[in-house]
Amino acid sequence: MIITEDFKKVIKCDAIDNRTNTLHIWKNDEVNVVILEQIIRSGEWSKLEYIDGFFAAVYNTPDKVYLFCDRLGIYPLFYCTKENAVYASPRIPDILGETQSSLNHSFEGILSLLIFGHHIADETIFTDIKRCNGGETIIINKDGKIEKKIEWRKKYIYQDKTSINPDDLCELFIENVRKMIPADGQILLSLSGGFDSRAVLAALLECLESNRIQTITFGGKGTYDFRIAKLVANKAGVKNLTFPITEKVFRDSFLRQRAGDYSFSYPVFSTQPQEMLNYFSEELSKGNTSFWGVGGDAITGSHLRPSDISLQTCKNSEELARLLIAKRCYLPLTVVSNITKLDENEIVEIIGHLIDRAHQSQYDKLWQFLDSWDIFVRGRMEIIAILPFYLQLWRCPHLGRDYFREMSTQCFENKIGQNAYKRMISSRFKFLFSLPTRRLRGRALVDGKVRSLCWVTQWRIAKLKKSMAKIAGLNIDGVGRNYGRELKFLNSTEGQKSLYHVMETLLRKKILRADSNNILHVAQKNNRISRIFFTLAYGLDK
Repeated sequence: MIITEDFKKVIKCDAIDNRTNTLHIWKNDEVNVVILEQIIRSGEWSKLEYIDGFFAAVYNTPDKVYLFCDRLGIYPLFYCTKENAVYASPRIPDILGETQSSLNHSFEGILSLLIFGHHIADETIFTDIKRCNGGETIIINKDGKIEKKIEWRKKYIYQDKTSINPDDLCELFIENVRKMIPADGQILLSLSGGFDSRAVLAALLECLESNRIQTITFGGKGTYDFRIAKLVANKAGVKNLTFPITEKVFRDSFLRQRAGDYSFSYPVFSTQPQEMLNYFSEELSKGNTSFWGVGGDAITGSHLRPSDISLQTCKNSEELARLLIAKRCYLPLTVVSNITKLDENEIVEIIGHLIDRAHQSQYDKLWQFLDSWDIFVRGRMEIIAILPFYLQLWRCPHLGRDYFREMSTQCFENKIGQNAYKRMISSRFKFLFSLPTRRLRGRALVDGKVRSLCWVTQWRIAKLKKSMAKIAGLNIDGVGRNYGRELKFLNSTEGQKSLYHVMETLLRKKILRADSNNILHVAQKNNRISRIFFTLAYGLDK
């Protein structure tokens, strides 16, 4: 078997001169390629569940093509067939460039993006390009037809009651972090003012000396993340480097590049500071490793509400779709129906079909359906918008196999309000969680005390400034990303010109079917709508 690794390559598989078995793989460096190769040779796909790390792969044989990615589908893999050849890549723009063809848009992919701000199952905004779901292997014959889909990810069965105490759960998390630490090099940790990255930092401190850890924070000076991260880093005795959010998010070249990086499956205005990513690239090229606290919110029940335990049973996928739209929508159903001129019932039916294809309707209780959605669908897409996939040296401790399975399947009482998670981090990591947190509005998780009178004063001043900025149309989040400036930009001469061009593209493609003046007015007042419009237009304007 020939094994190749190329993060920027599109794999083309066809019957011409293909006499050898070749494995093409994109991955982070946790993945054991030797074990992966053994599993592929044996055809025992269910054993992929036990592979550490994240990957996407194409296994090309003289007879068939096998496509698969990691158990959670964190590492994206897209594919299409053309003239009996299979094209596959982690990025849709690379497939478009290789095939040199004009593809038809997919209304189901467009609707899921409008309704939820991300895709659901295997759909994309193109009819002929699909995404490989996590935990499945797709087998394609040499005629370019899908022969079979093998689901190998184990069903996640929720626990009926507490099965592990906070100390043991924390020990599992620490052991998970310990296994991810390389023997040499610095550990770069993206540190915010929330729970998840702080938990990773606390676990790292139990496994190695503090002089091997450097924390990285993005956010403007005086923002919540900036101030809290500095406090935490000082308490932990580790270095902290801060990168501000820059005003580059409205440049056409930047937006097009970012939309392509997301494969047109996530709102284009969701940004990271490029300077920080450049720093990570430089440091990782020296053999250092980055750790990310992503996924902690998704697996610990942060989106559940007390009333979710009482939700009535849904009889079919369309009822699940209505529940999901009511609970997890990005844009209201009425708005999407108005701008696309599709009947609401028709939209619900389409979303129901996608839920079936996502294999997310297998849970007995509706709160479990919602929670698994937050983990395997929404949570996965949010992670994809954060992680630097083009770099191999990255780790996600909250998604490590053993800890993930234990935490993600906790009972409702432990999930609601993140109870199990909060007990875990406050029992073992008290020294760091006695400091303020952004999520608790400046209060500490342990004892619930605020930092000091000075801290309270500064916090209230920052909150007042945020409220005044919101009134002025400059809504600012905790790290200083000024989302309100999107609206200011969209109402400027340059912004209106850009938005008008975007709308013309979508009207020409017959994606938007309402009156153009009405759509323009709505988009200028709703930056969520404009984000999706830009994302769609950059993908379809070829």
